[in-house]
Amino acid sequence: MSIASVSHRYVLGGICHGSLCYVDENTAVWAAGGNMVVTNLENLKQKFIPIPGGIRHLTVSSDHRIIAVAGGEGVTQWEVAGWRRRKLVVGPNGEKDFVCVAFSSDGKYLVGVEPTGGLLMWSWERGKVVGGFQFPVTEEEMQQQVELAVEDRDVCFLVGGKCYRGICGEAGVWSAEQAGDKNVSYSATLWISATETTGARLALGTTHGEIHVLSGWNIVHRIKDSRIGAITSLLGIGRGFAVAGSDGNEVILYDESERLNVREVKRVPIGEGATPWITGSGVDRAIWVVRAGGIWKFNIGETKGPGAEEASPPTLLIPGFHTASITSLDLCTRKPILMTCASDRTVRIYNYETHQMIIERTFSEELWSVALHPSGLWCLIVGGDKIRICTILDGELRINREIGVRGCRECRFSNGGHLFATTHTNIINLYHTYTFDLYTTLKGHTQRINSLQWSEDDRFLVSAGAEGAVYCWDVRDGRRVNEHVVKGNCYTSAVGGDGGGRMWCCGSDSTVKEVTESTVSVEWPSDVALTQIALSHDKKMLFTGTATGAIRALKFPLSSRPEEFQEHAAHSAPVTKLRISYDDQYLFSSAADGTVYCFRIAGGEKGVRTERNMAWADEILITKSDLEERQLLTSELNHQLTELQLEHEYQLRLCDMTYNEKLKEVTERYSGELEALKITLNNVRAEKDKEEVRREEERSMALDKHKEQVHKRSTTSNLWISTKSFSLRRRGLKGCRHRGKPS
Repeated sequence: MSIASVSHRYVLGGICHGSLCYVDENTAVWAAGGNMVVTNLENLKQKFIPIPGGIRHLTVSSDHRIIAVAGGEGVTQWEVAGWRRRKLVVGPNGEKDFVCVAFSSDGKYLVGVEPTGGLLMWSWERGKVVGGFQFPVTEEEMQQQVELAVEDRDVCFLVGGKCYRGICGEAGVWSAEQAGDKNVSYSATLWISATETTGARLALGTTHGEIHVLSGWNIVHRIKDSRIGAITSLLGIGRGFAVAGSDGNEVILYDESERLNVREVKRVPIGEGATPWITGSGVDRAIWVVRAGGIWKFNIGETKGPGAEEASPPTLLIPGFHTASITSLDLCTRKPILMTCASDRTVRIYNYETHQMIIERTFSEELWSVALHPSGLWCLIVGGDKIRICTILDGELRINREIGVRGCRECRFSNGGHLFATTHTNIINLYHTYTFDLYTTLKGHTQRINSLQWSEDDRFLVSAGAEGAVYCWDVRDGRRVNEHVVKGNCYTSAVGGDGGGRMWCCGSDSTVKEVTESTVSVEWPSDVALTQIALSHDKKMLFTGTATGAIRALKFPLSSRPEEFQEHAAHSAPVTKLRISYDDQYLFSSAADGTVYCFRIAGGEKGVRTERNMAWADEILITKSDLEERQLLTSELNHQLTELQLEHEYQLRLCDMTYNEKLKEVTERYSGELEALKITLNNVRAEKDKEEVRREEERSMALDKHKEQVHKRSTTSNLWISTKSFSLRRRGLKGCRHRGKPS
């Protein structure tokens, strides 16, 4: 006996107004059921932080260091660096439930609003209540959208379209009054950052496309734009702010001039689609546009001055998902895809390995159930009073046939894919997949059928009804081989083992029953109502979904001890479907809160899990008309390519001829110039030789003249020296004679 080890892998959906926080350009945090999901937008890896009591609202401080989470057990603060829990604050009288929270612009105070309209302000670092006040609002108004904006101790509170001003004095004494225009309905609020010359001012968006700018709580500007519709959100950017509306396909940027006038400076197109709202850091020029559960990133660029630039194209960060209760979910055998339908009347097919949305289609009727063929090439869609048999093409769902059935709420393909089962209120109809002929009808239930499941060999079909009956049918002869009936109980889900001898079911009595040969052999009690049950394909792991949104892994084989399970925080609403992948590696759950959780199954206590080694199929279907159209297009493109190649070759030949002529002309011209240069060079060389001979002759004559002059001067010098020497000797002899005479 063991309990399967399950870990969160990722979640789809949950992104809505008031649940998303911008941490930095690569990190987003939002509430998904009972978890705070931290998502790396580069690799889409997610970190799950369970919040006891669920999450009502998220907000981030102005420096993006602290996130406050309002839940059923108070307001908790989390450090973004390391995701460490800082404090849990509650009201002075133990109040724990808050529908909206907001930090003041300086990050010193935290304000929370209770479901009754009571407001509390904390100095959150000390965990001390600064003050509180009861706004004069009704419970009906509190059921509508609630907005908070806090500047120091000045609070703007929007609820039911009304704007209230709350001021907390130093002594903790509050005063409150209705502000703005009492004849309009407000939908968004924002404090515009203070500057060196002006204090903080308040911007209010209305449901009629107007923006009111308040200074000293008096309206000083009214901005009207009929193209944007009801204002959904305001985002502060520098000295100005950005605006998004319900009818607009663009985000409008306003700036505050030096004369304190608010003027439009730019419009950023965001494309058509569902009602958008915006968020961001308010520091850089990047904004996130949230639409239909998806996040797109826009870089709005500089708005004025020499550095003004155009906005960058949008970048999809998180694909969109359902925005309403998910009514059905199914998987297939041969491809890693899941299919969902929801109350927003959309069907989505998602690749759960690549995290890519493959197909999205909107219908005009309410959708109740979907089923994927094991091959992943066909599907069933139940909506209105029809069963649609569709072919899954490349990026498209094409309806092949419609079967009119009233009161159908469930459908399932057999594991072999040759049959599919549908419900008709309290009757089960089995059809041939490829001929659409009715195979057989199973009658026995007296109320709506809530669940269908085929056995591995497709011999048996297990059904659970709202009247408290669970049946196992032999589809060959339509007889019941196993049954369990409890009047007054509403069974919502049931699964069966091979051979039809055992069944496991859950319902409104908060128990899981193991039925063997029409007798309850084991009954496992639960402290909450159970809505869904799933059995792994290897028949070694059992999971249940609860009415509170949690997923429980039960010890299997089942025992009657209530503590033998592991609970994993997931949704914030009842689980609507549980499915296990064919290789028993992933568990998928959907819920009424519009989210789908994917869990990694690691096996039981010893980590043992049967691996079904198989390669995913990469085939896709295409209709003959589409194939012919693509072939025709390919033929036309090939013909165009051939023509372009011929034209290209012809142009190349023309270019070769032209360039050859130019080359010949240039060669001849430069050859003549080269010959002329050679002649000139020879003449220059001859002149050079003549000049060298002349220079040599002149040098020789100069040398001879020089030698002659040297000889002449040498002879003259020697003569002069001899004459001088003779003269001196004569003078010396005369002196000797004169000195030799007696006196």
